[in-house]
Amino acid sequence: MMPLSVFAAGGSLIDLDATFFIQLGIFAVLFVLLRSLLFAPVLRLIEARRIATQGAVLAAAELKAKALQLCAHAAQSLEEARSSAMDARAKIVEEARKQAAEIVRQARESNTKAIESARAERDRALETVRISLLADVDALAGAAIFRILGRRP
Repeated sequence: MMPLSVFAAGGSLIDLDATFFIQLGIFAVLFVLLRSLLFAPVLRLIEARRIATQGAVLAAAELKAKALQLCAHAAQSLEEARSSAMDARAKIVEEARKQAAEIVRQARESNTKAIESARAERDRALETVRISLLADVDALAGAAIFRILGRRP
């Protein structure tokens, strides 16, 4: 530290002698060397990274937009396929109902014919039994009279 007397005497704090100009020259040379060898390449590298990052961000935005477009297209295609499948399903169900109704109708018709045939056969058998019983009525009546009255008619 400088004594206060230097300030009081009106002297200066910095003496400008030849060492100042030598230091100024060394600083200028170092500044020029460091600027060309260190600062400029680092600044170019930083700028190149900024440009590459900016390009990657733009490419990512484009890819994102394309992905959203593809997603929307896929969703639309899926909805169309779902709708088409539902229409096909409805047609298949309707056709199955028609086939089921036709099968039931044929079965009823077949059963009706079988029942009518069985009834006709029953009626024929019943008529045959009636005819044979009518023929045997006189004989059965005589046998009943003979048993009840004990004589022949």
